[in-house]
Amino acid sequence: MEEKRMGHRQLEQLLLRAREGDEQAFAQLYRATYRAQWVQARALLGSDALAEEAVQESYLSLFRHMGELGNPRALVAYLNGSTYLAGL
Repeated sequence: MEEKRMGHRQLEQLLLRAREGDEQAFAQLYRATYRAQWVQARALLGSDALAEEAVQESYLSLFRHMGELGNPRALVAYLNGSTYLAGL
């Protein structure tokens, strides 16, 4: 999985573009944040497979609710919380 380091401002811009239907922006956002979410889920769940499921749920939740995310700066916090809850 390719992962690019991006700052919060770049992630915010990707989220805003994704909200407008830009699938490439969502894919870039996913690639930029996936590894950190997977590591968090793996540490919580102790299983690669369960971590993958939790992370998938987290990104599905983001995709469904990204229009409701009031502050784009809250993206990383949203993903962290969503991944944690998906792992419970």
